[in-house]
Amino acid sequence: MKFFNFLNLSSILILLLAISCETEREVTELPYDNKLVINSLIDNESPMEFSFGKSRSIFKNQESLELQTHVLYLEEDGKQVLLSYDSLRRRYFTSLLPQEGKEYFIQLQSPGFQTASAKTKMPFKPAEFNIRLDEDVFLSPDSVWFDELSFEFLDNRLEENFYMVRISYFSQRLSVFYPFKPENALEENVGLEDTDAGYYLFTDKGKNGEKIRFKFTLPFNQSNPDFNNPNDKPLRFLIELSSITKGYYNYYRTLDKNQDVPPLLGEPIQLYSNIANGLGIFAGKTTVRDTIKS
Repeated sequence: MKFFNFLNLSSILILLLAISCETEREVTELPYDNKLVINSLIDNESPMEFSFGKSRSIFKNQESLELQTHVLYLEEDGKQVLLSYDSLRRRYFTSLLPQEGKEYFIQLQSPGFQTASAKTKMPFKPAEFNIRLDEDVFLSPDSVWFDELSFEFLDNRLEENFYMVRISYFSQRLSVFYPFKPENALEENVGLEDTDAGYYLFTDKGKNGEKIRFKFTLPFNQSNPDFNNPNDKPLRFLIELSSITKGYYNYYRTLDKNQDVPPLLGEPIQLYSNIANGLGIFAGKTTVRDTIKS
């Protein structure tokens, strides 16, 4: 017993000695080169917009991110596209809708910085897209009827392809389509990746040029206030399927992983950037959608 007490006393003394030896250290600012920043996620349904600025060191939070003198230049398949400037929102825009199969080039110049640029080619829409709903597929042991919602499309065999999909139901209480995620979506569909943004990501790996199909079982009278009993099942479903560029895919993957890092505890994950000599993202998607009634 005396030996045990001596060990405890020794541990306390060592701990106190270690604490007393702690010294404050100044955090030294590391060299940092400011870079130009361009951000634009373009799609086939909206005119293009571009936000821009410059990066800054974390030690200079008061430094402005705005650029006073600059030139932003846009091309579509090698031809210049005129841009307008919104001074209130500090963004450039054009009425031009991005077209599938066309290549877009963006370039930002400002004195004292390296010229930043990026290009992206708009992917083609998913072909032969259709959705299906099979009601009351089976009855679970606890007397819950399951429906099966599925969709399929034909993958473009000429290249590696990347996709994102979002599922929504029509909420009668809210009178809008409301995104949701089936409980067993990842278990039922190999290759799907979940995101906090409400989408699933996937690629055509192992299915290049083939029909790709995903299905989801839906116990709608569980876990949702819209479906308290079988008679409350939604009248319509909406599936939005997008072909996305590789840059779009990588950006959303790192964005989602960064959001999962615990505040103050984990090391932030650097967001994917495809801007040469700069930072940011310039990527595109083309979307098809369809609804089905139950």
